[in-house]
Amino acid sequence: MARAATATKKENLNAKLSMSAAGRLRLASRERLRLEYYNDGGKNKGHCTYGYGTLVHRGVCTEEELAITVTKEMADASLNSRIRDAENAIRRNVTQELNQEQFDALVSFVYNTGPTGAIAVFERLNAGEFVAAADVISSRTSSRQNGELVHLKGLVSRRTEESVPFRLEKK
Repeated sequence: MARAATATKKENLNAKLSMSAAGRLRLASRERLRLEYYNDGGKNKGHCTYGYGTLVHRGVCTEEELAITVTKEMADASLNSRIRDAENAIRRNVTQELNQEQFDALVSFVYNTGPTGAIAVFERLNAGEFVAAADVISSRTSSRQNGELVHLKGLVSRRTEESVPFRLEKK
């Protein structure tokens, strides 16, 4: 007679959440659509990027890359794919229940930093330390460019917005 499993897999409390339509609009607006390859730090600085802030590779674009035309369909497909990747990373890595505003903010953060860049936030959230998670989000306003850590003023307001839902009392 087979023995029934005694342990059940813990329910994923965020399994049914997806980024809201309002969250998607904020993210797309914040990332600003560019139908070209560009260097995200300005001329000859930063990383080669296209569309809605999609990283092509670290380091500046080549002249050939800068000549590539990106269609809106390509940019939209990349945006949707990267949002799905961020949502899945959160579902895999966050065990504490999030509300919709927190989920949207975390998707925006993971979209920008990647899942690896969000590990410290995931750890704080899983420990139930939501304000500490917000502090980590707020502190991520730099990017490594040409081997140097560069403070990006444009990330300050984004990180403030992304951290707010974790500073408010959970509903």
